[in-house]
Amino acid sequence: MRKRYCAIAILLVVLTIGCERGDDSNSPMLDNLPSVIITDPKLAEAAIVLDANAAREQHGKPSLQQDAQLQALARAYSEQMAEQGFFGHVTPDGQTLADRFERFGISYRVIGENLARFEGEFVSIPIDEVVAGWLNSPGHRANLLDEANHGFTHTGVGIAARPTPQTDRVAYYYTQLFLRR
Repeated sequence: MRKRYCAIAILLVVLTIGCERGDDSNSPMLDNLPSVIITDPKLAEAAIVLDANAAREQHGKPSLQQDAQLQALARAYSEQMAEQGFFGHVTPDGQTLADRFERFGISYRVIGENLARFEGEFVSIPIDEVVAGWLNSPGHRANLLDEANHGFTHTGVGIAARPTPQTDRVAYYYTQLFLRR
């Protein structure tokens, strides 16, 4: 399985605009590879899924299958947070995660959600920081590593970016969804 992650990481390197050396990567997937400059949100979403699955593998958990519906829902929610300038699991008008799943017509037994937000001047979309941050946060870690044994089998990651009116710096919004059907 580790070979598959490395092959996909190499593919990401080939598809990106450029590479730079870096020694500060916390990403298990990118150990011993150059730091990758990723400016395409779709590539960044895929890289986060790979990092998440590498972390799960290190903790004896099975990989999550990437799901196109979950990815679309995650991306839509990140876009909504970016456009409306809020950050949270519940929208300003009170819509919950379950409401969003219902609106998208996605059935489930158990669902979970991790969110992240980074603001700053980045050359690349922040990727390594997201999974590392989730692993360092008890609630996010519980979802990512399925510590409550919900039996999550599928995931979807969505990223949106918008300049903030207050600072003119870009804010990146991340949503990772977890599902067991």
